[in-house]
Amino acid sequence: MLFDGLKHNSSICKLHLKGDNRNTLSDVGIEILRAYQANSNQLTQFTIEYFVPLQQNGGGGIVADTLRCCTNLKTIDLYRCSITDEQLLPMIDAVRGHRQLEEWELSSNSISNVGCDALFTLLEEPNCNIQFLNLQANDINLTHEGTINLANGLTNNTKLQKLILHHNPTDRNAEVNVDPSIVEDIFTQLICDTSSISSTFSSNHTLAVLSLPLVQVQQLTENFFKDTKLTSLLKLKVTWQSRRY
Repeated sequence: MLFDGLKHNSSICKLHLKGDNRNTLSDVGIEILRAYQANSNQLTQFTIEYFVPLQQNGGGGIVADTLRCCTNLKTIDLYRCSITDEQLLPMIDAVRGHRQLEEWELSSNSISNVGCDALFTLLEEPNCNIQFLNLQANDINLTHEGTINLANGLTNNTKLQKLILHHNPTDRNAEVNVDPSIVEDIFTQLICDTSSISSTFSSNHTLAVLSLPLVQVQQLTENFFKDTKLTSLLKLKVTWQSRRY
């Protein structure tokens, strides 16, 4: 009866399913998601949190299927659901073309570089309107190559304003680790490419808040960008706050 009611309801615009760090997504939760697959036009906020692990009981697949149907979503919050790259990739495919999507919360999961790179590919798409992306406290190793991939993904992006990447682990075995000078060079090039007038004009002038893993750039502080091109050109804010945005 409840599920039939949800399938025909046109007023509920926010869905919030919350576990307790031990629960898998129950049969009831799965049926609720299936109901919204059949009636998804009004849903603008989609939140599932504290389900560990989400992939058990088919949770990861049903979430991707539901996201694909909910084309008017503005916010997706999948906090602390132990989401891996394997579960994330179909979710990314599911939201391609979702022009209303502005915020995606993915902190405290198990996403690594594969999932992170796929997200940056999504950000490269011209119809992607995501303004806030939180990847805090995952398994992303932001090495030199990862930093370049990040910058490349944001080169032509004119929508993303906040990107949170702190509290991700350091790849201590990497041959090339991120250091302050590399970070400055890569993001200066991103924000103001001075190779030509055209490149300068087309540089990223949208990104306002960038939070990087503190442990990987130990010498980098808020003062690091003081009086540099990054601050003067874009007033880029580098934050180390441990709080959840």
